[in-house]
Amino acid sequence: MSLIQLKSALEQHVGFQINSIAACRRLEQLLIKQGYYVSYTTLSRIFGLAKIKTHARSSTLDELVGLLGYEDYSSFLEIQNQLASFRRLNLENQLVIEALLGSGKERAAIDHLLSLHENYPTLYKLQSQTVALHFFGKEKPSTDGIDYLLSHKDLSYELFQFFVFEDDPYDHYQHALTKLIKHHQSSEDLLVFHNVFTMRKDILKGNKLLANPSIHQSAHYHLISRTFELELLQNKIPRKTIRSRTDEILHRITDWKEADFALAFVGRWCRGLIYTEQYHLLQDHIAWKEQCIALLQIQEINKEFQAVIYTFLALTYGHHGSLAFMYNGEWENAKLESKLLLSLAFKQHDAFKIYKQLLGYV
Repeated sequence: MSLIQLKSALEQHVGFQINSIAACRRLEQLLIKQGYYVSYTTLSRIFGLAKIKTHARSSTLDELVGLLGYEDYSSFLEIQNQLASFRRLNLENQLVIEALLGSGKERAAIDHLLSLHENYPTLYKLQSQTVALHFFGKEKPSTDGIDYLLSHKDLSYELFQFFVFEDDPYDHYQHALTKLIKHHQSSEDLLVFHNVFTMRKDILKGNKLLANPSIHQSAHYHLISRTFELELLQNKIPRKTIRSRTDEILHRITDWKEADFALAFVGRWCRGLIYTEQYHLLQDHIAWKEQCIALLQIQEINKEFQAVIYTFLALTYGHHGSLAFMYNGEWENAKLESKLLLSLAFKQHDAFKIYKQLLGYV
């Protein structure tokens, strides 16, 4: 089983299946580029692709997991086992919450979410998405369920911090956010987020807005990056200064320690350039291209921004890298918009029009 886990992890990382001698040769070259060496013949024997099978040496397995960022094979197994236990617990709670929601027991589902908030904060963050999608992702929402959720002020406030429904095809998320602000009028960040989120949606739906929410430079990076994108959508950044703003973003994310920080700035900036059809202005910006490629390759469950970056690279440089990010975990909050953008990357214009209609964009 451990070799199956390793093979699966390697396939997700490199973006192709290890199911042939040719694939083993390809993997061998990728390993060499990163300073590791395992011959393709050894790889083929380890993964049962050769007539002669063999047990891998511990040193060989250490080399392979080094490509994945692990110190050694035992560390890889330990973390994989921890992840497996966590995934089981997460699935158990997801089944309970979905069963309650599916049977109309929405208040009981919210109460269960509350219990996770107290006992398993990380699971609460994940399952808050299950609850949010139920309420905001349906054409006809449950007003009673949403009101009950919002009546738990701290719970709903944190839920909106953890879950941003970028798609919001029916505007239920936006309306609930407006209601929540009435309960948290002292939260300046929440108010600014509401304004930026609403203005972006209005612009993409064809409404032209003038005023830009003012935010302090000490604000959360998600707010700052959203404002940068909004300025692009409003045509408030002259074309001649787009490059200097791009350089500013590169400077901001220098030596980033959390991938989400860099993904937020780069992803939203790329998204704004795509929507305003100004991505070509960075065709000769090598540093930006390299940064985008680096962010596309990291193992983060953040398909929203990686889908955008993939599309930007394809449109601007004709670069089509690994699609491994498409298979890393669940992905719901920006599925429609990300698929809309990926349709552009693959020049599937009929699909692009359909996704545009689903989102209500002009």
